[in-house]
Order: sequence, then structure tokens, then C-alpha cells
Amino acid sequence: MNKKGKLENVKREMERYNISILGLSEVRWEGEGEFESRKYKITYKGGEKNDDIPMSIHSLLSPLLV
Repeated sequence: MNKKGKLENVKREMERYNISILGLSEVRWEGEGEFESRKYKITYKGGEKNDDIPMSIHSLLSPLLV
């Protein structure tokens, strides 16, 4: 997911298949944080060995999650 356009591909497929919550593995993002991209909120946390699991959540659902 570090290559340009990969996140856009994921968001496009989420819209195509009407997916509201998606978890991904082995994307190689470092650190932790969250950001919004279009109508999605992306939350991620990388471990010591880059064993991170980002999650993309449709913005309509994010207020419902703790």
C-alpha cells in the first residue's frame, strides 16, 4: 500500500462492493495514526516488525465506533 494510487484503488473497490468496514494486513505502514480520505476514515497501527493492520471505515459509521 506504499505505492501511489493503491489506497485509491482500495476505496474504489469498497464503493463498488458497498463495503463499509475493511481490515487489511501486511501493508507495511509505520507508526500509528488516522486520517480521512474522501468519505473514509483510515486508522492504522504498525508494530515493531511492521505487522500493522490498517482499517478503513466509511465516515457514516465512524461516529458509532468507540
